[in-house]
Amino acid sequence: MRRLMLLRHAKTETDAPSGRDQDRRLDARGRTDAAEIGGWIGRHPPFPNLVLVSPAIRAHQTWEIAWEAMKKRVPQPRVELLPELYGADPSQLLQTIRAASSADPKP
Repeated sequence: MRRLMLLRHAKTETDAPSGRDQDRRLDARGRTDAAEIGGWIGRHPPFPNLVLVSPAIRAHQTWEIAWEAMKKRVPQPRVELLPELYGADPSQLLQTIRAASSADPKP
């Protein structure tokens, strides 16, 4: 059975040096918050076994920091980079989640 979790990225810098929204990084508070939520997730099952991540840098950073905080307590989930998550509206997010939830689990 798929166990998905929807997790928004943590607080970011206002502008990326490149000027591209996708390149915005977590700020200091965002890094702290990502570690805190990762620790919380690691103490509160059920744990996700599939993580869907946007290609935005801030999304990668949030997941990597959260994972670092929980990895000693939970089994490693499969992580998929999904370009369609970047800028998705709520109905697109739900469609992506439903599709991932109904797909056959991959090893």
